[in-house]
Amino acid sequence: DQALAVSGLLVPKIGGPSVKPWQPPGLWEAVSYNGEAVYEPDQGEATRRRGLYTYWKRQSPPPDLLTLDSPTREVCTLRRPRTNTPLQALLLLNDANYQEAARALAARARREPGDPLSRAFQLATGRPPRPAELAELRRFFDEQQRHSSEAAAWTLTASLLLNLDEFQTQH
Repeated sequence: DQALAVSGLLVPKIGGPSVKPWQPPGLWEAVSYNGEAVYEPDQGEATRRRGLYTYWKRQSPPPDLLTLDSPTREVCTLRRPRTNTPLQALLLLNDANYQEAARALAARARREPGDPLSRAFQLATGRPPRPAELAELRRFFDEQQRHSSEAAAWTLTASLLLNLDEFQTQH
């Protein structure tokens, strides 16, 4: 939800049917009682709705949410533990939804007034960057730009911001 919100992609629609996000093919069929259950992921705007609207099947919860240590919904959970694992980093850096959010965050930061790197940092963390943080972010962006296109450098920099512990564990 946070990645969609800061990137400007979040669809604010309230209510309506549950959303079926992408899942690996065959996952539902493998856990269904008779092997006949077919999972058809939603497309378009539906994929940008809040996680609250995600359709859950207890035998096959969304793998990306499990990777981010989401509760399985078998029991009530009052507080989620704060975790940070290599699998979470891989998901945040490689998942198509997070890549799309990174591209949109980069475009949003470049459209809005002020220094785009500072703006992207502030959108992601809710605070302005400290001088040392901005210098490191600028160094990273410049390094990416030397090895790829400007658009790719912006996307990689925004992806880095979406992978910050401060972004993922805001309370």
